[in-house]
Amino acid sequence: MKSFLHVFQQKFFLIGLGVVLLVGTIMAFANMGSTVSPTPKDLPVALVVADAGQLGPMIAEKIQGIETPLKWTVLDSEQAALDALAKEEYYAAVVLPQELSAQLATLQSPAPKQAEVTLYVNQGKSLTAANLASGVIEKIVAGVNTQLREQTLAVVKQRGNMLSTELASVLAAPVKLTSTPLHPVGSNSANGNAPAVLTQLTWFCSMIGAVMMFLAASKNAHGKNRVAVLLGQMIAGIAVIAVGVLTVLGITTGILGLELPDFWQVALFMMFAGYCFFLLQTTLLSWIGLGGMPLLVLVFFFGAPVLSLPKEMLPLITQDWLYSWLPLRFSVDGLRDILYFGAGDNLSDPMWTLGGIGTAGVVMILASAIKTRLAKKQAGLVSSN
Repeated sequence: MKSFLHVFQQKFFLIGLGVVLLVGTIMAFANMGSTVSPTPKDLPVALVVADAGQLGPMIAEKIQGIETPLKWTVLDSEQAALDALAKEEYYAAVVLPQELSAQLATLQSPAPKQAEVTLYVNQGKSLTAANLASGVIEKIVAGVNTQLREQTLAVVKQRGNMLSTELASVLAAPVKLTSTPLHPVGSNSANGNAPAVLTQLTWFCSMIGAVMMFLAASKNAHGKNRVAVLLGQMIAGIAVIAVGVLTVLGITTGILGLELPDFWQVALFMMFAGYCFFLLQTTLLSWIGLGGMPLLVLVFFFGAPVLSLPKEMLPLITQDWLYSWLPLRFSVDGLRDILYFGAGDNLSDPMWTLGGIGTAGVVMILASAIKTRLAKKQAGLVSSN
């Protein structure tokens, strides 16, 4: 019996329970805290009212008055909406055409015609949010169709007319919603999450590389020229990141079938982002030591689930305290632009931000040499005493 109870009497048993409790709690919050019940709120959607008649503005007012998870912004023209979609400002855009009132007026005529409304779905910004916005808009248009149908049938009944075959066919959907996908994500893109997945792999590769290069440089931690060692460490990181990125892309494209518009453009951006990550991680390790490793791991585990969801579907606390500063999201933004928007105007902001992170990392890494020198002097004073 004593042998059986031996394990339970050891302090490591209680320590083990505490560690499991702590790690389980952290991982539960990291993996599900922000994504267990994603609720969309204020998804930005554009609305263009080109109709010069009365019905277009009335329908627009009705659309905006319905309580939905969408946040409507009225734009002046269809081209303005297309430009805004290309700049990733909206998940979708609805265009009420100039002839909408005239088309709907034919419901009271002998030659009724179906009115047409255009819906642009911005898949590249976020396939999840774009599809959600599209579904909400389809339901709104279905409600408008129901109201138009009831109003038209009431007029027909009041006049004592027979319902013609033509009118019956049109009343099935008085307003036809034509959906057009923009900046499509394609079929082999991890369901539109390729930017997030590639970023996660890049962060992990750079994290392992940063730890390995830190350990290699630590072999000469007390050398005379610490700055030279740190410079060598940073230059070695370039090779490590390049190998990691090319390995990731080689496997994901060559074996797993991931489709890229331009392999080398994606590779170069991932190397740039990965090296900025490397410098950030090396900064932490240079000042804290291997004790900074858990922080890097926590950033990975807390950030990974968040990157796969649009910002508007995250809890406010996650938006303010995690998403707003998460370094990985700037890589996701850049890759999204390259993969789905043709490396347009949206690429400069994430590149400048990542470049700023990397530049600050270089300064802080070199500054850590001063800390090492001061530690050596203090150790010398202590030993001399």
